[in-house]
Amino acid sequence: MEITDFIKTYNVIDKKIILKFLLYAKNSKEFQNAPIETPDGTVINNDIRDVESLHLTDNHLSLTNVHWYNYFNFNFLQCLEKYKIETNSEYLHYEKYFEMNVLKYTKNNFYTWHTDHGFKTPRTISCILFCNEDYKGGEICFKLPNQNEFSMNCKLGDILMWPSNFIYPHCVKPIIDGERITVVGWVV
Repeated sequence: MEITDFIKTYNVIDKKIILKFLLYAKNSKEFQNAPIETPDGTVINNDIRDVESLHLTDNHLSLTNVHWYNYFNFNFLQCLEKYKIETNSEYLHYEKYFEMNVLKYTKNNFYTWHTDHGFKTPRTISCILFCNEDYKGGEICFKLPNQNEFSMNCKLGDILMWPSNFIYPHCVKPIIDGERITVVGWVV
């Protein structure tokens, strides 16, 4: 297997449901600047990560937030089971929940090269649900160990999954026009 064989795309969520979710996400007043993890703790650094984030959780005061968390968690887990089979990852063990955020990238927003397994966030698998296509820029790119880069061409409803470790640095290129909405999740 090649290193790129561990980056998988699934399309399992009905586009009509995603459009309903977008109504919730676009009207939410809870978005905040997304932080990064550093050796010194969690900080906001817009030179590294310039995007707004909305936390989805199963214990939020908003039942709508809880609903969307549970719905996406179920779908992410279904994809994770397919991922385990397709990548022969029988020893991939995980809890039955994802850490999850909605990310809203607007014009000029980006996220520089990073990995998702962080200083205080021992993540195993990363995933992104792409909720819209009406934007320009915002490509997710990966860097191989030989420094070659490639981008993924994901569409509305795609769930992209890959290992969170040091072998998979990735970035989100700046948004040129429009607004990019994704739901990101990590297996802990």
